[in-house]
Amino acid sequence: MLFWGRVMRLGDQVPVERLLVSNRETPLPWALALTKAVVPERLTRGILWNVDGARQIKLKPGVRQNLSTEPVLPATRFVCFQAMLQKTLDYPNDALDIAHIRAAAYRTCGVVSDAAAPSYVLLETRGTSNTTSRRIANFGGTRELLRTYARKIGLPLEVKQFSSQMSYCDQVKVAANARLFFGVHGMAQENAMFMRPGSVLIELFHTSYAAELRGGNVGREQLFRGSDMQYASAALLESDCSLRRGNENECTCSTALSQAARRPACSALACQSGWKFDPQCPSIVNLDKLATFLAAVTPHFTAGGWPGRTAAASTGDAETLS
Repeated sequence: MLFWGRVMRLGDQVPVERLLVSNRETPLPWALALTKAVVPERLTRGILWNVDGARQIKLKPGVRQNLSTEPVLPATRFVCFQAMLQKTLDYPNDALDIAHIRAAAYRTCGVVSDAAAPSYVLLETRGTSNTTSRRIANFGGTRELLRTYARKIGLPLEVKQFSSQMSYCDQVKVAANARLFFGVHGMAQENAMFMRPGSVLIELFHTSYAAELRGGNVGREQLFRGSDMQYASAALLESDCSLRRGNENECTCSTALSQAARRPACSALACQSGWKFDPQCPSIVNLDKLATFLAAVTPHFTAGGWPGRTAAASTGDAETLS
């Protein structure tokens, strides 16, 4: 995403005649729509997606044809974007890149001016189906806690699910009006970059991620650090599932069962994998820790005038609660 913003924003200094995008998977409709919003039309007409070195997709879903099996497409000039370096360093112009992408999305989707936009606290849900991983098992209690919190800061609470049935522009509009975007770690939170300056993303993780959060660069932190928005993360999601890997004995990711010595505790890596991908390991929000976390981080946000429409830009430093 930052690649699109940077290359298009610096188009005068880096003249681009054609875009060749290499990826291991077929691009999702959301990614195609984002590209159309950010990339000038003269380029989108000729853009090629090289999927796993063997196929190409023009910027039109469903249009495919065979391509050379060579892993690298021929080009007269490459503009390289060092994604791994981006994860570890802040670039002075990150905020400009994100602002460029956001402005392009607003133009494409007809997002109304800030003065006329409603504002709310957004609780992103993954749904309640027992086939969905990372869903919030105690969703009712979580919703009521956040409704009370939203009322205290003078905003309503909106609950939305970013599903494949939502168009790109519908997702942009939902995120654009959120002064606080609250949800469990997942791809839906990519939409948080469409929030207005000064808005806040709070990303929740399983308790097994506590060490990683203390180390930084987890989830959306690297995207928000250089932006004009604010970010906080917390490892306060629990699970009561038990896991078995191969011939190993069953272990548990439940703190209560582990402390009671009823089952051995799973490794942090096993709990992370189970929580992320196993529908039988839904997220249980520790409501007491969440209330404490919100009380701790809110003063940092409100210092800049948040959640008012004129909130000052922030460096987006992450607060972590383990």
